[in-house]
Amino acid sequence: MDTNRAEMHAPGSCDERARLVNLCAVAEWDYSRALQTLSIRLGTRAKPNFGELQDFVCSARTIVDKAQTALEHHTSQHGC
Repeated sequence: MDTNRAEMHAPGSCDERARLVNLCAVAEWDYSRALQTLSIRLGTRAKPNFGELQDFVCSARTIVDKAQTALEHHTSQHGC
């Protein structure tokens, strides 16, 4: 790795990286809440509602994966 590049973009000095880290944190929190809601309502919902909740959890997981991928891509391309 080019040390000058790493010095120019030290962690904490890149606004885009900070935005992506925040996005990951929010997405992970939303996913956690979705899982919690699913497990709480598992025994109280009819089967169609369970499917909707399960779809929501899967969508939340996809958002987490995309946020993490964007952060990893930015970090590898930008050097921060």
